[in-house]
Amino acid sequence: MKAFAELEHWNPDTATKAGMAAMIQKLLDQTGRDAKTIQAKDLKIEALTHELAQLRRIRFGAKSETLPPLQRDVFEETLDTDLAAIAAEVERLQDD
Repeated sequence: MKAFAELEHWNPDTATKAGMAAMIQKLLDQTGRDAKTIQAKDLKIEALTHELAQLRRIRFGAKSETLPPLQRDVFEETLDTDLAAIAAEVERLQDD
């Protein structure tokens, strides 16, 4: 690592050099752990944001989008067709 190479140019005594190298390694390790923690939290935030959007669509969608009976029937038929197609695709992928 570049930080360790720079220590060679300072010419401190061996004990100081070892202490500084240990401190730098400790900081690098902490940085790695922090990066993993941040990544995990980002994934959790993304999942919760997606779930929140779905719940909002469920909660507000029915109130603001009422369909006439004919359109509702067409929608339900299309939904059933799409669900059957998705189920068939999932089954096909599980068999592979």
